[in-house]
Amino acid sequence: MLKFIITLLMAGLLVWASIKIAITPGFVIFAYEHWTMEMPLWFFLSAAFAILLAFYLLLALLRGTRRFTKHLKLLKQQHKLAIAHRKTSQGLLALAEGDWSLAEKQLTQGIEYSSQPLINYLAAARAAHEQMAYERRDRYLEKAHLAIPEASIAAELTQAELQISHHQLEHAVATLRHLQSKAPKHPYVLKRLYPLYISLEDWQGLLELLPHLVKYKVLKSEEAKNLEIEAFCGLFNKVNGLQLTVDKVWDDVPKSLRREKKLVIPYVRHLLQEKDYLTAEATLRDVLKYAWDSELVTLYGETKSSDPHKQLVTAEGWLKSHGNSPALLLCLAQLATRNQLWGQAKEYLQTSLSIMPSFEAYALLAFLHEQLGEVNEALKAYQKAVQLKER
Repeated sequence: MLKFIITLLMAGLLVWASIKIAITPGFVIFAYEHWTMEMPLWFFLSAAFAILLAFYLLLALLRGTRRFTKHLKLLKQQHKLAIAHRKTSQGLLALAEGDWSLAEKQLTQGIEYSSQPLINYLAAARAAHEQMAYERRDRYLEKAHLAIPEASIAAELTQAELQISHHQLEHAVATLRHLQSKAPKHPYVLKRLYPLYISLEDWQGLLELLPHLVKYKVLKSEEAKNLEIEAFCGLFNKVNGLQLTVDKVWDDVPKSLRREKKLVIPYVRHLLQEKDYLTAEATLRDVLKYAWDSELVTLYGETKSSDPHKQLVTAEGWLKSHGNSPALLLCLAQLATRNQLWGQAKEYLQTSLSIMPSFEAYALLAFLHEQLGEVNEALKAYQKAVQLKER
């Protein structure tokens, strides 16, 4: 509407000017030094209008040319993007179908003009990995990092995943630890790292990682506790190979875990191997005071003490609460034997065997019969022990 009004005004102004010029024609004179030029007013105005119109048309032509050039450039870019998109789609399809060579070729051809080059680099790295071209794989991942620095975590995670799939576990640990240093709160990095420590039996690395797993909610407290127990058990099993001492490992065990059966048993067995009976007996006595366990009681019976009588009295104190425990009765028989109380030991064994026969009980009973000169009874006990052993 506004343009229409302006057009009408301009047309009216032009008609008015034309009438005025027709009624009162005028002249325009230009003078410069001794030069003069005279022309009718209508000619001057027409020439001025023609010049302005030509200038306007020239500007319009330039603007049109520039718009055309931009449009042409845009069409060219769109064409290249379409090609890149097609190559990327074909590459991803080939990757899904397991045609690794074709996938790598198509994906790399689509990188230059791709709107998402990270996808091309990561997928090309996977295709190269499947062809065991590990240098090319790492080169693609490095290019992904250089092309999109903010996507370095994605690139390194992909690298770690590919290393794990190829059983390059040590390399994967190095990659993930580097990632952890850059993104210590990243839960997926932590989630992928701790199973590698378990697979490599890197128990010390796992113990260092556990607080982070709980803090950043990768594991629940109970799950972390079970892993911590597993890690300390692993350290006990590798004491000699890691140049660690049993005492050093035990000192690192938190007080909250020192009554856990899974840790007490390997610790005490190491103590018994080193003939540290005093510490072994004290440890078992302390644990059994708070948590009854048949396997620990059996181990207590195998533990020698500098005061076997006191040890027997301690074990007899458990009869009030656990008098029907075959393990406790066997333990008492062993301790009574150590005190050379043959008859008392025999009674404990017979009661234990009446509840649950075992190879250990029959073997000890045979020994007791020998000590008492009961040869036939000893042979019978040995036969029963062998029968149980062969089952």
